[in-house]
Order: sequence, then C-alpha cells, then structure tokens
Amino acid sequence: MVEIEKVEMPYKEYVISDKVDESLAYLSNYTARRVRYKFPNGYGASVVMGNLFYSDEGTGLYELCPMKDNALWYDAVDPSNNDVYGYLNDEELYILLTKILMKEK
Repeated sequence: MVEIEKVEMPYKEYVISDKVDESLAYLSNYTARRVRYKFPNGYGASVVMGNLFYSDEGTGLYELCPMKDNALWYDAVDPSNNDVYGYLNDEELYILLTKILMKEK
C-alpha cells in the first residue's frame, strides 16, 4: 500500500497547495490528498488521491481536474471532455499535466 502523503508529485515548482485531509475520518479509512497546480499560462490542475475519488490511494492512481483561473475547466486538455480524468497512473498524470502546462493562454 502506497502512503499518499509520501507520493512524489511532478512539477513541484508549480504546486501551490499540497494537503492531506483526514477531516472525514468517521468514514471507513478515509484519507485524501489534494495537490493544486498553477501554471504560468493561467491554467492549473487539482489532483486528488483517496478512496472517495476516481483514484486509489493504495496503488497510486490519481484523479485530475483541469483548472483555469481557480475554476474547474474540464475541457482544457480535450474540448470534448466534460468530466475529471480518473484512475490515472504516473505516466498518464504526467502527460496530462504537461499538456495543461504547454497550453497557450
């Protein structure tokens, strides 16, 4: 089992928030980590890990939601997308973050 607070995240220089949340501890084994990114182009991402998201804290899978100016912006990577990207492995996460980072303003 991977401890979510010890998972190394890519693009550390753009991380604006990295928090482990145990506020819903009354739920069975609930722990979540949210990492927020802000890129120079105005876009960013919210990446979460935990058992209440499209992720799996035990295997290191992630849920990513693209953002723009601190608002959810689902279609930032793919104009036909209208939801978060779930169950991403390390490589898929890195690719999506790179696409958001490289997106034109």
